[in-house]
Amino acid sequence: SVPSFHANALRKPIVSRPQSSKVDSRANSKYCNDHLIRKWFEMVDVDKKECFTFEKFRASALCSEKSEQAARKIFDAMDTDGNQVIEWEEFREFHERKGDLQLEDL
Repeated sequence: SVPSFHANALRKPIVSRPQSSKVDSRANSKYCNDHLIRKWFEMVDVDKKECFTFEKFRASALCSEKSEQAARKIFDAMDTDGNQVIEWEEFREFHERKGDLQLEDL
């Protein structure tokens, strides 16, 4: 059985900074989001080909609690060029637009 996916398990502080130093929270937030999206992608792209098929997506922890129909709907929403393969850019752009794998947003 594939373990359940929890985004909060991937959220960690980037760097410990002294309180006196200024932090660009917008840049820090973008870095955290990009890092988190990359971690999600790597959960599916286990062979490091920078792309994956529906079968790999369906077998990943990202879809462990989703029905076949729900997983297909998400995959199709990510597959903007319609080639039945999700490349890194498609995955990143989808998550920047949608924020998470939530069906009610599709």
